[in-house]
Amino acid sequence: MALSLMISRVAEETDRIRSFQLSPVNGAELPPFQAGAHISVHLGNGLVRQYSLANDPMVRDHYLVAVLREPQSRGGSAWIFDNWKPGDRIEVEPPANHFPLAMGARHYLLIAGGIGITPLLSMAHVLRREQADF
Repeated sequence: MALSLMISRVAEETDRIRSFQLSPVNGAELPPFQAGAHISVHLGNGLVRQYSLANDPMVRDHYLVAVLREPQSRGGSAWIFDNWKPGDRIEVEPPANHFPLAMGARHYLLIAGGIGITPLLSMAHVLRREQADF
């Protein structure tokens, strides 16, 4: 069942990356997620795109996603850049995780390139809280 969220904050991270804070419309606590999770976003142009959650999984009053505007966008990132603004309502599917953080290691090495850093940011929140060596 889709969640109705509001774009509560937009930040220009670089000239091609924007972060979006997505808050529940009804003020309720958001469904939990594990580090590495993503949400599927229903765009107003009929497309559905997945974006990794970058915030601490302990934070349940918003989700944080970052979007890289792709020069060769097929309608996802360009549409978001051209249309999403604070106060807009969007529909997303609850978090899913195909890239979970495996706990229990003695040391963690987090490696990412470009916008691929977003799920690792969530992982870093967890590792810091657990006082893990990373």
